[in-house]
Amino acid sequence: MSLYDPARNLSIWLLPSATSPECREFSKVVDYLAKKNGKTPYAPHATLAMLPADFPLEIVRDVVNETKRDWFSRRIEFEKVYTTSKGVMIRGRHDTVDAAGVSLGSFQQAFHDRLQEEVQKRRTTGTIAADTPDVKNIVPKFPHISLAYTDKGQEESVKDIKKKGWYKPLDGGIKIAGFKGYKIGAIHFVYCGGLKPEKWKLFEQIEDGAEAPAETST
Repeated sequence: MSLYDPARNLSIWLLPSATSPECREFSKVVDYLAKKNGKTPYAPHATLAMLPADFPLEIVRDVVNETKRDWFSRRIEFEKVYTTSKGVMIRGRHDTVDAAGVSLGSFQQAFHDRLQEEVQKRRTTGTIAADTPDVKNIVPKFPHISLAYTDKGQEESVKDIKKKGWYKPLDGGIKIAGFKGYKIGAIHFVYCGGLKPEKWKLFEQIEDGAEAPAETST
């Protein structure tokens, strides 16, 4: 199967450093819920953007590369756990303010605005097709953090992680696995096949400002 699949979405993930205690402890929660629900585990991450699979990849790469150093100075903080018809999610706090005084919501908005600027500029210069779609991805659940995808038992999964002491409410947010968030340590480009982690394909990753191709599997 080719890497590109028009039935998929192009997602941009923000992850903690693979060597951080946040990654290690947060992974325990994700792995536990995956095993409990008979699903494929995945790396803990916040989804910053979910674009159509045919959105110009070169635009996303260019915008990420120009802003990645700023991204690595930022934190994702957890606001609340909620359930959907297919899973257990964490909403990222949009009122989080980092050392530069920029909220998480503003950070997200700026990324999408830059993507749209590039779409408009490249349409005008003819370097992309005139019918390339606008960026339409600003929805309240972004950036979100997926804890589990399940066919049933979403509420039970929330009760379970509370019982194990992994989920603790705080004023203005929550702690998961002892942490209220994490500093961004990696950026992943992923083609996502819906709500089935076994069909996701990581194809590019950036850590410490250096790009490297990721190992992939079908």
